Amino acid sequence: MSPEPPRILVVDDSAALRENLQECLELEGYAVSVAKDGVHALERLAEEPPPSVVLLDLAMPGIDGRELVARIRANPRLAGVRIVMSSGHTAPRMREGIAFDAFLAKPFGVDELLAALRRVRG
Repeated sequence: MSPEPPRILVVDDSAALRENLQECLELEGYAVSVAKDGVHALERLAEEPPPSVVLLDLAMPGIDGRELVARIRANPRLAGVRIVMSSGHTAPRMREGIAFDAFLAKPFGVDELLAALRRVRG
């Protein structure tokens, strides 16, 4: 019996990017769930087994990446979840105070994404 594939939750308000990331990650053997914003991500996190990694956008309407990270980190059930933050806003001050494990500046390539996932998963 083969082990369960690593689970990733992709959270981004761009439907095209969510679809591209899902396709790319599934081809790499990941089990992927998607959410269009922080509210939907919290629903997925409550309904599904915790993912290995949450890949999320910083700037989203409603519950943004900063708030979503804070809520994930405050939930003991999600203590083992690693967070990869992505954003087109690359100024370090935009990321201050956010407890993410890796950062990807948009636009990023597949190799950069996979390298970040390997780093955070150990």
